[in-house]
Parts: sequence; C-alpha cells; structure tokens
Amino acid sequence: MKTHLDPQKTTPIGLARYACDYYDAAMAADDALGDRPGYEFNAPIPVMYLVGQSIELCLKSYLVFKGVSLVDIKSKKYGHDLEACLT
Repeated sequence: MKTHLDPQKTTPIGLARYACDYYDAAMAADDALGDRPGYEFNAPIPVMYLVGQSIELCLKSYLVFKGVSLVDIKSKKYGHDLEACLT
C-alpha cells in the first residue's frame, strides 16, 4: 500500500500539522517578500500558493477526521478542488 493512502500514516492530525507548516512557510515568505514594492495590496504568488496548500490540507484533515477515505480524498471527487472539499 502506498504510504499516503495508509490511514495509520496519514492521519487528520498529521494533515493538520502539514497545514500549519505550509501556513508558517507562507507567513515567513510574506515577511521576506511582502514588503517589496508592488506587493502593497496583493501577496506574492508563492505566498498565495502556500496559503492555498494550507487551506486544502485543513479541509482534507477535517474530511479524514469525519471518515472520508484517503482514496476518496485523492480521487477526482475531491482532488485539489477546494470548493468540493468545503462542500
């Protein structure tokens, strides 16, 4: 079995931890890049990407906690579709 599909190795707590790590990385990147001219109103693209990853992992952590299988999480039903994960 692939490690990322093993429910004993990919847990809601683990996914939530990764979500926090991505968020922390986003804030660190924003501290480094966000004060540059041109970013007064919008965050730099890498920061937005990392925040998006953090949101996705939070949603998937919740879904796994509620009993959605890791196979379903990786499927086209959810995948990287944040709206589907939120719904």
